[in-house]
Amino acid sequence: MDDRGGPRGRGTARGRGSGRGRGGRGATRGAQAPPLAVQMRQLDRLNEPDEVGIMRRLRGVALRVRSTYGANGLLEREIGVSQEDATTLGRGAGHAGINWVSLVDAEDLLLRRSTDELRVRREGRRAARLPADRQQVAVNELTAEELRLLDLSQQAWDRFRAPGGANPEGA
Repeated sequence: MDDRGGPRGRGTARGRGSGRGRGGRGATRGAQAPPLAVQMRQLDRLNEPDEVGIMRRLRGVALRVRSTYGANGLLEREIGVSQEDATTLGRGAGHAGINWVSLVDAEDLLLRRSTDELRVRREGRRAARLPADRQQVAVNELTAEELRLLDLSQQAWDRFRAPGGANPEGA
C-alpha cells in the first residue's frame, strides 16, 4: 500500500469515494451518444439533396420541388403546389394541376395554413373553455390568459381543470 492508504500499482481501489463522479465505472464510454439508428438517420439527412429537406419542411404544401442549376450553382428553386393553394396565393391555373411558386411564397402559404389552423382550433375550444360572457368576444380581443387557455392541448386542459369538471373561471 502507498502512503495515501490505497493499493499500489493497478489494483482495484475499493476505498471511500471509488466509482463516484467522473472517472468511475462507465467513464470510458464518453458522453452518452445517441443510438446507432438515430446517428444513421442524421447521416442520411446530411447526405440527402436539399430538395428532400424542403419537401419535409413544407409537408402538406409542396407537391414537388424544382431546382434550376447553372454554371455558377443554384439559379432558381420553385415549389409545386396544388391549384387550391395557388388560388390562395393569387396565382392562375397551372399545367396538370401543379402550379409553380417561389420558395418564399410556399413558406408564406405554410404560415397562412398554420395560422388558419390555430384560429379554427381556438374557435372550437371557446365554448368549453371560456366563461359564457366571454364566448362571443372576437378572438383578437381576448386577453393573453384566455388565449393561453384556448391554446392548451386537451391533455393539459384536463389536468388544469378543477376536479369535477368545473370551469376554472367560475362560469
